[in-house]
Amino acid sequence: MLDAATIKQIRNFELRLSYRIDTLYAGEYSSAFKGRGIEFSQVRKYIEGDDIRLIDWNVTARMREPYVKEYVEERELSVLFLVDISKSGYFGTRRRTKRQLISEFTGTMAYLAIMHQDKVGLSLFTNEVEYSLPIKKGRAHFFQLMNHLINHESKSGGTNITEAIRLLAKRNLRRSVVFIVSDFITDEDLYKPLKSVNRRHDIILVRTRDEQELNLDFDGVIEVEDPETEEVFLLNGRDLSTLRTYRKSIAEWNEYHSRIAKRLHIPIIELTTQTDIAKPILDFIRKRERGQRRR
Repeated sequence: MLDAATIKQIRNFELRLSYRIDTLYAGEYSSAFKGRGIEFSQVRKYIEGDDIRLIDWNVTARMREPYVKEYVEERELSVLFLVDISKSGYFGTRRRTKRQLISEFTGTMAYLAIMHQDKVGLSLFTNEVEYSLPIKKGRAHFFQLMNHLINHESKSGGTNITEAIRLLAKRNLRRSVVFIVSDFITDEDLYKPLKSVNRRHDIILVRTRDEQELNLDFDGVIEVEDPETEEVFLLNGRDLSTLRTYRKSIAEWNEYHSRIAKRLHIPIIELTTQTDIAKPILDFIRKRERGQRRR
């Protein structure tokens, strides 16, 4: 059961989203996502002009003449969110924390999907998957999703994206749009796990950041606690050597994940705690729509 405070919070969020959908997102979601998924229907004999990439070589060899696979457009989408709720998400220096940013983004995309009669699901993970909400449709289901996004307390501080992807691969899901939402502060090698699920699903990475986390731009000495390990240490804002090393490490981390995504043709949505999420969402959807038209 949802408590009264949570219901009020979700309804207020829904009210703000309704305005945004009318003024910003109207028609954008549907044109970018609808028709993206396809399901296998049957095989038939090759007809001159058919795309040779659709040839079913097993059937062709057996029948000794070319056959092609036929697909039908899916009538609805399944949209799944793998959401990192590790304790690094509680960091935020201005407008909101990364956890709040993640909830806002996931709630927005889930609401868009629900409004277009699509199904949505949710998996919350740290160094293990702590909670999974089945893929369903409807407003009541949206309220359940938002309740867990807002109120679930992380049991662990660590991050294991590989495990969340591994469990996704084990699930017997039809082709889905899968948003992996995280700050990606992890030393995991994600190439093979992402490659394995990218064959079956439409994967999108959503990378969350706080500007201070990227730059560490401050004066004097501050006490810093790593939320995932609870290690406490001092940082001197005038120690340029340490700051350069830190910034280089962060840049290399970002570049590494960007390089993997590029190799696998997986898009990345960049979000920061200081800025509105509307522009990056719209930029992503419109870029995706242009890519669809070129197919």
